Amino acid sequence: MQGTLTPLMDACRKGDLKAVQALIAQGVDLEARNGDGNTAVWLACYSDSLDVITTLANHGANLDNGNNDGVTALIYAASAGKELVVKRLLELGADVSLEIHDGFSALDLAASYPIVKLLRKVVNA
Repeated sequence: MQGTLTPLMDACRKGDLKAVQALIAQGVDLEARNGDGNTAVWLACYSDSLDVITTLANHGANLDNGNNDGVTALIYAASAGKELVVKRLLELGADVSLEIHDGFSALDLAASYPIVKLLRKVVNA
């Protein structure tokens, strides 16, 4: 995770829901990007913090931000084998059709069969 993290990004990386809620109440920028182009949502996925992901989404955070390589939170979570995170992002409406710069989607990069099943269910709906 290159570059400086905002206080919100740091709280998301740590999975600190109370700090995230307090920072959102102060009006912080939910779409600030670090040097890699990742936002707070991506860092919440990194920490497997389902409550933080949901809180960010409920406050309008973009679930589909692509970082500097085009990797969205869903693509990251799918490729990292984070099944519960993938499920939560899908429940919150993350876009399964997005691709990284090389043309691969979350389904293409899914690390496990359970994640493939989750993604296929949405793709085939």
